[in-house]
Amino acid sequence: AFGVKGMFSDLKHHEMGDGFKELDFGGTVNTLWRTPMLWGVGSGFPWGHDGASLTIEDAILRHGGEAASSKTAWINATSAKRAQVMTLLQKLVLYDVETLHCDVDGDNAISDHFMVAGVDTGYERFNAEWLFQVPVQIQGMMTNGNGVNFLSCACTNIDQAYGRNLPLRLDTDGDCWPDVWDAAPTTVGYKDGVH
Repeated sequence: AFGVKGMFSDLKHHEMGDGFKELDFGGTVNTLWRTPMLWGVGSGFPWGHDGASLTIEDAILRHGGEAASSKTAWINATSAKRAQVMTLLQKLVLYDVETLHCDVDGDNAISDHFMVAGVDTGYERFNAEWLFQVPVQIQGMMTNGNGVNFLSCACTNIDQAYGRNLPLRLDTDGDCWPDVWDAAPTTVGYKDGVH
């Protein structure tokens, strides 16, 4: 009764070759996958049904089987043509919270110089870490090895902001079991330091 446009999928199953091979719990090797809707491919990573591709290009290059000709076309395309395809794919975003302009402080305006813990973070956008009881403190302006200045939003107070040293979260041996549950909190291992 209705049509959906812009899915960028044929909704069919295709033989995808060794790049997408997966062994299931029953021991069956599967290389047959349904073409997913690409309408959110630019929303983030990782890509592929298994999340094994950390870049869109890696996902493209994993294609084989029935998609081998498309992979070959990508490899043989000019850099300009590949850039055009990549630009299209990166625009297929469902919801991009990291760059979404947002009135975080509720002053009915979006600031071009939003301050978080005394650091100018650029334009005001949604970042849940800025709303913590103890907001993250970001590094701010940095210079990379090539002498290029950039804004680093890396958290410099992660233990305080995420409460990693709170009594019920403290994990002395770093085995992901809080000390309050761990019978051997200074020996790595599940609860008793062994299992």
